[in-house]
Amino acid sequence: MGVWVLAVTVLSGCATAESSSVTASASPPVTPKPSAGPLESALGTPAQVFGADCGAVFTLSGLSAALGTAMVTADPRPVTEFYDVAVRTGAGLSCDWAPGSGLSGASLSAVVLPAALMAAGSLEEPWCYAVGDGDAILPACSFDISRSGYWLSGIAYTAVGTTESDVRTAVSRITEQFTTSAAETSQVGSGTQPLDAWPAVPCSSLAASQPVAAVTGGFAVSGGNGPAEVPGGYIAAAQAASMSNCIWQESGSNPAGFTVQTLPGAAWVQDEVAALPGAQELAVPGLERAVVTTTGDLVTLHIFDGSNLMTVDAGGPSESADATVVGEKYGPVAVALVTAFNQYRDEK
Repeated sequence: MGVWVLAVTVLSGCATAESSSVTASASPPVTPKPSAGPLESALGTPAQVFGADCGAVFTLSGLSAALGTAMVTADPRPVTEFYDVAVRTGAGLSCDWAPGSGLSGASLSAVVLPAALMAAGSLEEPWCYAVGDGDAILPACSFDISRSGYWLSGIAYTAVGTTESDVRTAVSRITEQFTTSAAETSQVGSGTQPLDAWPAVPCSSLAASQPVAAVTGGFAVSGGNGPAEVPGGYIAAAQAASMSNCIWQESGSNPAGFTVQTLPGAAWVQDEVAALPGAQELAVPGLERAVVTTTGDLVTLHIFDGSNLMTVDAGGPSESADATVVGEKYGPVAVALVTAFNQYRDEK
């Protein structure tokens, strides 16, 4: 089993959009526009720890020896994955390693962050368990290590047929290797929270705000779920950045709905999003920049306001990926949410 099976999970409760009624009665005109360059106020990409180089954290030979299987570095996580963007916003680095060709089982998913972000109560003693069933049970350990100003948060798996003792030994070897690499690197990383960053606002407060209530009548709101089976560093980075995750959904047997996620300070990612295959720039009155992307069946409207990132996930395959249609349908609620977040920020 590769890293992506366990480490990449749906980031929020999925709300499909069959016949959403969030469009205001007098929607502003929206038009696709050519892909633009960086906004004049665009943020620079945060300087990541270890120079954004997973090979500087662990060598493949050392990691292969620790896990007892020949390992390869997995592909970087997609820029549309919110929790990974949160890690990068906090100057962190996420890395995944999977078994080499023809092999299975052992893997490592890890996040490296400045030690100041280490979650209170994190313990270096690994928490170990088993995943899978039948003849495909993998020993696993979740662990946190603080060395030389860096926090390594990870989940290690050893191959089918190994034991808890084996995976604990692997974590001990990983700890030794990280102790060395953390002491040798000079790439500290620097993440910032800009002055215009949105505050954390409960979903219920957003829904009750005048701008949002005016365009989401008939929708109930609830908090979205976080990812499962990921290193705790992802959650800590999201919390440090005041990430929010709210689901709006109608009642009924086949309810319409949409998911909204916000990540203050993450607008630096806008040009990476706009460069994705098939991405469509969209002009929506009231929004600084909007980009529509399609990932598999998921159609997403990305909104960038100052230093802040917001996404509206419109749902499954029945949803049109045409930028104009997405803008007309979800532009009004996006404008309302941006207005509400800015109001809450300015009131602080």
